[in-house]
Amino acid sequence: MKDYEPRIVIPAGGKGCISIEDGLLNLTPNVISVTGVHDSGGHSGLLRIEEGVLPPGDATHRIGIHIRDKEGDVGKLAGFRWNGNSSLKGHRPLTELLAAAEIITGSHSGGVKLLEKAFAAHYVGRVIPISDDNVHIRARMEDGSYLEGETNIDTREINTPAITDIEFIPQPPRANPEVLEIINGLTPKDAILIPPSDLWTSLVPILKTPGLAEAIRQSRSPLLWFCNASTKFAETNGYTARKFAHVIVGILGRPIDHAFVNEPDHDFPPTYARIGSYPVINDLAGCSLANKIHRGNFTRIEIEQGQAHQLKVVRHNSEVCAQAILDVLTPKVFAS
Repeated sequence: MKDYEPRIVIPAGGKGCISIEDGLLNLTPNVISVTGVHDSGGHSGLLRIEEGVLPPGDATHRIGIHIRDKEGDVGKLAGFRWNGNSSLKGHRPLTELLAAAEIITGSHSGGVKLLEKAFAAHYVGRVIPISDDNVHIRARMEDGSYLEGETNIDTREINTPAITDIEFIPQPPRANPEVLEIINGLTPKDAILIPPSDLWTSLVPILKTPGLAEAIRQSRSPLLWFCNASTKFAETNGYTARKFAHVIVGILGRPIDHAFVNEPDHDFPPTYARIGSYPVINDLAGCSLANKIHRGNFTRIEIEQGQAHQLKVVRHNSEVCAQAILDVLTPKVFAS
């Protein structure tokens, strides 16, 4: 019989956190995903402009993981993406469904709750937007210039100055009170997990939402962090694990209790170097940013279908990462 199952709050955005959340949801139902609202590109950006809703893409990626019916029709529906040559190619019906749910309920968080209700028979955990405010971001560069919009930041040109900070436009969003209430109610047996994520365009805007960093700083729960496996040219070119941690700790104002850093037993596909992406070097030893460092082979090579052919990609191993997290929190309860 299992004892207390820790609540794990995961503030992050984009697709980087999906693998780890998927693994955690196989082991515990108490996963609370906090998602961003500042995306400006792709179909989410189009819905934002045409329908006046907050960008639904980040939330629906997380909702799709919380629907635990991978092999069933409900799970297939949640992950469905149009293919072929139609105008819908690449779109996910779940994204439009959340946009409709927001219009019906009057808020982004209300729309997420409506989808959770609709999929309740197969749903585990929670997804909660960090805010219901309409906000964009801009990056401040090291030369003092600015680059506005999540998509423009993420796809900036070669040889542009490095990013030093993220600001909100037109003003900082108000944090969702439910998120702050949950974090304030966490115990030392629970956890706050910072997963792999695009640092400047996905993670930092969530962490800088007013009130969130203070709540995390004052929380009695341990702070866990999974370092990115590779750098990203547009955002973190040349970053080491210490540089990633420095940005996160600088915002939160507290050291990381448990840092998980990848030391893979495999090479990275050559396509990574061709786009300026390289394995993150572990240089955390001897610094005050992390109290305990966990090294391991946390990634694996997966095959992903590209537009013209299959690609080899590096993904965090969902089972290995999830078990490593729960071993830290409750080693005797979840050990196999």
